[in-house]
Amino acid sequence: HEALHYRSFGSVSFTLFDRLEVYTEGLCGIDLEALGNESESSTDNPVDMGVNGGFYIDFFSSRLEINGEYFYNGEESELEVKGAIYPLFHGHNIAGNISFKNSNDKLRFFTQYKCNLESNSHLLIPGITLDILPHFRVLLSVPVVLGSRDGGYYTENPDTEQRPVSF
Repeated sequence: HEALHYRSFGSVSFTLFDRLEVYTEGLCGIDLEALGNESESSTDNPVDMGVNGGFYIDFFSSRLEINGEYFYNGEESELEVKGAIYPLFHGHNIAGNISFKNSNDKLRFFTQYKCNLESNSHLLIPGITLDILPHFRVLLSVPVVLGSRDGGYYTENPDTEQRPVSF
């Protein structure tokens, strides 16, 4: 962490009606080295801000789960997240997830959606998981990249062939 900018973080969350979780978070990152050395040619601001707000709700004894989030990322650098396929994207972002489990919890259908509004870039991932043995799960998904070909989800596509749809 010593190479990262200094950061301050705050978070507030609460539960309504015993099933709706609502949260908001804020982040301020400061690059102390660049703080006094700003130049007009620099693409990275010495002080960056981020904020998000979201919700999570479940129905039918947690068989149906829905969550959504808005996230503004003001950072221009340090966008890699450990374990994530895609980096964070600068600007306004939206994400959502819907998941439904069958009655015996062995089969789950899900859809994930991510959108970076700044670059008109979208990622839609429908899929299923199947628990076929204890501690053994099969995951099948079809990531679909939509929107501008110059947008983040196209340019950061992990597929070596840069196909917008894969299995």
